[in-house]
Amino acid sequence: MNASNSENLKSNSGIQANRKFTATIFFWLFAAGTIAISLAFLALRITTGSDGGRQEPGEQGISPAGIKIKLLTAQPAGLQDGDIVTTVEDLSLDDWLKNLFNTNLSRPDWQPGGIVAYTILRNEQDIDLSVNLIDYPLREVVFRNWSTLLFVIISQLVISIVFIFNPHETATRALFIWAWSLSHTYVWSFGLQVSDFTNSLSFGLYQAATGILWFIYWGAFLHFVLAFPHTHVLAKKFPSLTKWAYILPFMISAIYVLRPGRPVNSLDLLSRFVVSEWVTGAVVTLLWLIILLEGYRNRFTFAEKQKARWIFLSGLICGSLGFVFFLLPASIFSQSIIPGNMLGLLLIPFPVCLAISVYRHQLFDIDIIIRRTLLYTSLTIVLGIAYFGSIVLLQNLFQRITGQSNQLAIVISTVGIASLANPLRKWIQKEIDRRFFRIRYNSEQAIAAFVSSARNEVDLSQLSSQLTTIVFDSLQPMYLSIWLKKSSREKTGLDKAWQMLLDQDEETGD
Repeated sequence: MNASNSENLKSNSGIQANRKFTATIFFWLFAAGTIAISLAFLALRITTGSDGGRQEPGEQGISPAGIKIKLLTAQPAGLQDGDIVTTVEDLSLDDWLKNLFNTNLSRPDWQPGGIVAYTILRNEQDIDLSVNLIDYPLREVVFRNWSTLLFVIISQLVISIVFIFNPHETATRALFIWAWSLSHTYVWSFGLQVSDFTNSLSFGLYQAATGILWFIYWGAFLHFVLAFPHTHVLAKKFPSLTKWAYILPFMISAIYVLRPGRPVNSLDLLSRFVVSEWVTGAVVTLLWLIILLEGYRNRFTFAEKQKARWIFLSGLICGSLGFVFFLLPASIFSQSIIPGNMLGLLLIPFPVCLAISVYRHQLFDIDIIIRRTLLYTSLTIVLGIAYFGSIVLLQNLFQRITGQSNQLAIVISTVGIASLANPLRKWIQKEIDRRFFRIRYNSEQAIAAFVSSARNEVDLSQLSSQLTTIVFDSLQPMYLSIWLKKSSREKTGLDKAWQMLLDQDEETGD
């Protein structure tokens, strides 16, 4: 009987090991598949002639009339930024889209050096153009999107390393799918171009990447929060909920596309689909935040909260960097500190913090990092606004007085900001602790009060009692280990205080 049970256990363990191995292989095959789609699209793109333009990624350039062009390089044929291509070779883009899989239709030869006839809409006028096709401007595409591509590569490398060390945890698997679904960005960065409307293969690869992978990306994002830092109570009660997490993005898109109001034509339907992708992202992000914040407030243990704080930290870092280097200067000076093609760099902390939160949670004191980030971000924003505001104000003042601009305004502003920096830092730190780290703030206040009162205290018994209170109120020890030297002499007030600590420790069982 024992031998039979032992064999059954070995057999079951072998089956489980095979299932885990098969599951791991599936995830790596998924990653390879996303890269294969991206490489296939890249190969097709660079071997196809280009008109020098594209529908700019991130912009809604598709309308019932046609596709709005953003030039990548100078086009001698006369295409300009903002032109709407409506017709190719005497056939409207809407008709090309309807006949995408019609093998009997003669299609343009999109080869470098060839010529294709366009009709464009410019300033509400139809203009016929003969467009000379050029080699695909790959260098310009990479230059415009290099930081976004770098963000994707780093995300996939970091998350893959975490997956290698811990491939069987549900949260890690969801994060792995999320990272490799980001491969849609490789295709998305090229943008949709006019030739895609006449080529079923390139159009299909583009939609498979920017559509299907995009929805899987958001499904994995939702799956992750249902499994992190532990399985959500709803996912435990309804195990199929994780499957619905991947179906939900497709449903949101379908509801938006099929909303009341008949599309004007197939281009209008495609335009709805493009908008639905962003609507899906917004809805899933909102659900993601609600689930994470609800768990943080009601269900997470201390260790799990430490993990979740890494995610909050990543959002804080990315948001503050975007505000300081992009939004704030752009709103004041109409020009950001960093160009648009570097915005992807601001997102890199997000996958790094995600990886840390999943793999480990005690690598660093996360509370200290969050406090420092809040402090110096707030300080930078306040000092930046004060500095630039004082320069503008003083220069206007000097202009009215002297009739000309004066560099003295910059000197005065610099000196003033330098003198304000330290007092302002202390005040901001105090406000941050008071509002977001109340325990630390109360502890500091209690210690400060104890120090001031201890100087005038002469009764050792009273001082011992105060010391006991301050230790428990401020330090809040989980356990206490103290070595006391045995002595025949009478215990001092301080010895009694330590003994009281030990007695209370024994009573509480810590």
